[in-house]
Amino acid sequence: MIDKTEFLRFSDIMINGRGKMSDTSPTMKSYTKEKIIFLIDLFIELEKKSLIKKLSPEEKFRFDKEVNDSLQNIADLNKLRADYARIIKNRPPSNSDRIKFKDEIGNELEITMTQYVIHYGITYSALCELMKFIMVKIIDFDKITKKHMDGIGAIKKTLKENEFPIGFFWDIDNRLRNSFFHMDFVLKNEDNGRIYCDFTPEIYSSEPWSSFSWRKSEDNSQKDYIKITDLFWQSMNADLSTFALIGCFVYMMKII
Repeated sequence: MIDKTEFLRFSDIMINGRGKMSDTSPTMKSYTKEKIIFLIDLFIELEKKSLIKKLSPEEKFRFDKEVNDSLQNIADLNKLRADYARIIKNRPPSNSDRIKFKDEIGNELEITMTQYVIHYGITYSALCELMKFIMVKIIDFDKITKKHMDGIGAIKKTLKENEFPIGFFWDIDNRLRNSFFHMDFVLKNEDNGRIYCDFTPEIYSSEPWSSFSWRKSEDNSQKDYIKITDLFWQSMNADLSTFALIGCFVYMMKII
């Protein structure tokens, strides 16, 4: 049985101990803790209806290995994302699509803003897929619906339709994930970069997202584009959301 107090104590150790989050900001830690609380509330309700899968030791071992393999690949994506962020941060003000920089031995290199956006979009898509993978391994969706959980959006919709708490999903944009999964977007290098694609406008036009410093009133009143900075933060938040879910996964493996 899920013990909420024990679950929260475990999450505090995970967030404040040494490791992935040791150097993160208080804001990021607070965000991760909020996501964990949302997940605890969800899993408690699922457990009440016997919708948490009972895994055999062999299934747990295989699941654990698959998740760790995925995390290693995500770690490499995140390292490249951090490198890109440093390059973009140090670029001179310009409307050019190309960013020039030098490697450690002085060779001049360049990347384009489109390449930068593609990397962040692919990272976001991969993290959404990893969250879906973990959830379908833990939650017995076959008892809830006959529909196949083919993405994070299907999971959110199914849980919502069956009146389970879905606070964890408040900023997870499956339509944005689909845009980058299918490479269906157009970048226009104007007003610090606009990405024209399919997305969920309600996420960005309501609090707290609408109050972020890079969002203007004109950004919040349209449904055609998101800003490059929106994608950057979606990628960061998806990483933290995945970390929260991994923590819940570790806890759940002990009790199921």
